[in-house]
Amino acid sequence: MPEEEQSAPGAHGTEGRPRQRRSEKDNQPSYTDEQLNSVERIRKCKDYYEILGIAQDCSDEDLKKAYKKLALKFHPDKNHAPGATEAFKAIGNAFAVLSDPVKRKRYDQFGSEAEQVQSHQHHRQGSYDYTRGFEGDISAEDLFNMFFGGGFATARGGQYVFRQTRFERRPQRETEENSYESLLRLSPLILIIILSVLSSLFTADPMYSLQKEGKYSVKRETLNLKVAYFVKQDFPSIYKGDLRKLEGQIEEEHVTNLRQACYRERTYRETLLYQARSYDNARLYESAKNMRMPSCESLQEIYG
Repeated sequence: MPEEEQSAPGAHGTEGRPRQRRSEKDNQPSYTDEQLNSVERIRKCKDYYEILGIAQDCSDEDLKKAYKKLALKFHPDKNHAPGATEAFKAIGNAFAVLSDPVKRKRYDQFGSEAEQVQSHQHHRQGSYDYTRGFEGDISAEDLFNMFFGGGFATARGGQYVFRQTRFERRPQRETEENSYESLLRLSPLILIIILSVLSSLFTADPMYSLQKEGKYSVKRETLNLKVAYFVKQDFPSIYKGDLRKLEGQIEEEHVTNLRQACYRERTYRETLLYQARSYDNARLYESAKNMRMPSCESLQEIYG
């Protein structure tokens, strides 16, 4: 009997291992029968629920779990079987449609009919349409990157990242350098935030307030214009500056506030007078003409 016929399974230590197949070109990556059968299963699926292996009433959590499991299994860098790329796209497209409530509702209503038409047309053309007549708004590759952070770690510490319709291996060192550069770019903003927090912690409270509020409960008056202002209980003991200069600052702030308020009062009065003339409203005209303007009156008292 020839030697070839005497060889038995496992004679060379291969029993129990998945049989590896090579592509037509010897330099192409190998794939297993299991991977090839998985691709064929996806191609034969009748709807998106069958592609993802879930029930039609499944929850969003189950939908995500199913997608993650299949996306890693059919990723082009892990599955090199013929048709694996289309299967990967079909999985991504199925999730993109079913995870969108509006698209999922339309698919549940019209999916079966649309798939039958698409399947009939493409079988005649000899091609495979992974969209089944319903296409998501995001590509399978972009969807994968969203779920797995732009790629997935390999045993050698690298990372696969999708770029321009192909997957490239990015070294872990490059990833760390990019993170360091991003941190450097953000450092000025971080420094500004820290300084703002520190300044708010160490900035002293104002010595006075023109309104009675919180810690400013003790009323005082300026010597010149008799402007009321409020200070803390311990003001006499903590303030060591020139009181006359401080009160001059208080009076200047008070006058500025009166001028702004007077301007608003005059503007409002002129608006009412204009409306009264436009609509020939004598009552409104008389009311606007006699309207009091307390801030303007206070300024008049100050300047005589």
